[in-house]
Amino acid sequence: MGYQSISSLPESYTDDCCQWEGVFCSLTSSHVVRIFFDPLGEGEGVLWYPDMKLFAQIKELQELHLTRNRIGGLLNPEGCNLNNRNSNRVPLFLSTQYNLQTLDLSNNFLEGPFPAWMLHNVSSALRLRGNSFVGHFPDAYHNRELKLAELDVSCNLFYGKLPSNIAIFLPNLYAFNASSCGLTGIIPASLGKLKALERLDLSSNHFDGFIPSGLTKNSALWYLNLSNNRLGGGLLPEDCNMTQLRWLLLHHNSFLGNMPHCLSNSRSMLMLDIRHNNLSGMISSGMPIFSELGALLLRGNHFSGYIPRQLCQMPKLQFLDLSNNHFSGIIPYCLSNNLFWTKKLQANSWVPIDFTTKGYAYSFQGIPLTLMTGIDLSANQLAGAIPYQLGKLHELHSLNLSNNLLTGHIPKSFEKITSLESLDLSYNRLTGQIPQEISHMSSLTTLRLAFNDLSGRIPFEGQLSTFSESSYVGNPKLCGDPLERKCSENTNDVNQDDGNEEKEEKNLEEDHRVIDEPLFFYSFVFMSYALGFWSVVAPYASAGIGGKNITLPLMDA
Repeated sequence: MGYQSISSLPESYTDDCCQWEGVFCSLTSSHVVRIFFDPLGEGEGVLWYPDMKLFAQIKELQELHLTRNRIGGLLNPEGCNLNNRNSNRVPLFLSTQYNLQTLDLSNNFLEGPFPAWMLHNVSSALRLRGNSFVGHFPDAYHNRELKLAELDVSCNLFYGKLPSNIAIFLPNLYAFNASSCGLTGIIPASLGKLKALERLDLSSNHFDGFIPSGLTKNSALWYLNLSNNRLGGGLLPEDCNMTQLRWLLLHHNSFLGNMPHCLSNSRSMLMLDIRHNNLSGMISSGMPIFSELGALLLRGNHFSGYIPRQLCQMPKLQFLDLSNNHFSGIIPYCLSNNLFWTKKLQANSWVPIDFTTKGYAYSFQGIPLTLMTGIDLSANQLAGAIPYQLGKLHELHSLNLSNNLLTGHIPKSFEKITSLESLDLSYNRLTGQIPQEISHMSSLTTLRLAFNDLSGRIPFEGQLSTFSESSYVGNPKLCGDPLERKCSENTNDVNQDDGNEEKEEKNLEEDHRVIDEPLFFYSFVFMSYALGFWSVVAPYASAGIGGKNITLPLMDA
């Protein structure tokens, strides 16, 4: 096969190539029809130099997979009708392979202009991800309507716009990935004409303008990723209707307005990531209930009002990030209804999720994603006590309530969150002593209680003995290790009983429930209207008892 710096092929590679691992032959002609070499190199520093004489003899090839093989050059190119040079160009012998169904050359060192002829030669799936193809994305190929159903050209070096007629010459696409390609301009409206389109990823480009209405109206999309662009306007067109949608990623754009009502049609949503936009408004009343939702990521917007109670009816939430907004009110105690935060369950998602924990932003994928859970409500205007019911979230790994207006004591019930690794309560108005029970949280590796109004002796034992002074700074009434400030003899070593915390929180919850209900608002409006009405009607009514007609004065709007 033409390896350089690789001693020899394994013994399993006999003279009969149909017996080779990754090679499949036709049962009728015994000719090679599929090749899967994924990967062949022995280590990251080893390059593969395939012998093109072998590929030149293959006339019935239907699938060729050379993913992640670190192709360093080509041997014997003259036998394959190549461009007669050892380079990282696509072998031209593939241009004579007209029966290819799938061609995967992803993650190699291929470069040069995009090989437009591949769009014609491959009938099903063409994957060229992670190479260095340059130039414009190809326009219509000889004005032909192509059969290609899956096209992945992500992570290349294109420039310019996507062709406006892309749906005309690629009408059968059901999966299109052109992410991280340097593309500019607007998203072509013709993409909305691809009725079979199920997966679309145009993330990490330079697209501007709006999302085309046709793309989201009566759409078959179940995966839509337009994140990391310059898109604006409303988050989605008002007439959007994506009943099959599972993953919606629109983060890091410039979208305005509130969460669109049409999302209520996407009841099977698994992930909603709209972080870092300019979205605003209250979502407490209009937010749909996504019973299957695993990740709700709203970080870095301008949402306000109460935290939606609908979250308590989304039992499969794994990640909740409402940080850096303007939410107010109290933390709903009913968040303890969540299954993934209370029971040991494992999610199953192939889409990476970005979440900040322990002071760092991580991209969770694979096995770590299935095990991680987190709540981030930091940098809002939340007030009141921390609900003691959060202690029921036994399987929660990260909890960040920092930079709010929270008052009251640190709940002793936190001791029951046995999986908690990161707890950040800094920059609030918490009072009282640090519960000794916190020292029993053996999984805790990050603790931030700084800049509150905590008092008394720090229970510097168990897990709390592993944290430095930085975890407690900004609390002038705290004393004892690891602080330099020593405790006086009359400092209480035993935590004050905060058994009244449940009663106080229930009262706050009841108050919040009344104020949060729309009934309160409409009742108030009705009573105000009634009082104003009768104050106007009464004088006329008393004057008209003798049978005179009464004309009510018109009120300006």
